[in-house]
Amino acid sequence: MDRKNFPEEFPELLYFGKGNTMASTPHLHSFYQLEICIDGEFHGQSREKSVRLLPGHYWLIPPETLHHFVSYQKTAEYYTLKFNFGPAIPETELYDDVTRYHLEAIRRIICSESTPSAFSDAGKEIMESHLYAFLQHIAAQVNQPQKDESDFIMRLKEEICYHGYKMNVNELVQFCRCTRPQFKYRFKKESHWKGSIKKFIDHVLFEVAENHLKYSGMSLSRIAEIMHFPNLSLFSRFIRNQSGYPPSIYRKILREQTPK
Repeated sequence: MDRKNFPEEFPELLYFGKGNTMASTPHLHSFYQLEICIDGEFHGQSREKSVRLLPGHYWLIPPETLHHFVSYQKTAEYYTLKFNFGPAIPETELYDDVTRYHLEAIRRIICSESTPSAFSDAGKEIMESHLYAFLQHIAAQVNQPQKDESDFIMRLKEEICYHGYKMNVNELVQFCRCTRPQFKYRFKKESHWKGSIKKFIDHVLFEVAENHLKYSGMSLSRIAEIMHFPNLSLFSRFIRNQSGYPPSIYRKILREQTPK
């Protein structure tokens, strides 16, 4: 796979797989390990912390970290990713719309709910890109206070991230199972957003697009595809309207602003 378009520090995916039996003997290794619980419940232990993994939860285990799993349900299932990555990322619990978006995208590729295949070069490239954005986001948030955002707004963001450009105001209203006036009232009450709901959707989509442009080695066509834009032309127009630049130039600007 040609990695020349990737940022300098980029994860190298060594292994991924699905399982239901966790290692109970304390051990460590030289690579990062990411456990994503998809069913059941796990309990793990490292020197630094005890973790409880429920569906949708993850455990990022840094290299040379002694760890083991102390219990798990017989019906539990999980995904494991093992990878090399240069920067040091601590054991951090961060659950927001960004981490959920990238973990769900990885999960869908592994379980063949989206194309391309996880076993293809293109599939590996996409998983590494999502993994990189996930890690960069965690690193950026470690020393920053978290914003107080309601579960309602978080769920809206997750739904927008999942459906991408296909999402609109009517579908958000249907997702919340309420009337349009009820939705507008709750949105105004629980969000800090000052503009229209349509502009809020565009804002969330633009944040996702920025992550891909800044951290991903994927082509513009691939980014447009996974964000559910019908074509590259519409994606390019969206980025130009939001940033003032064509996506190729805006990608260069974002990467020049990223600390080395």
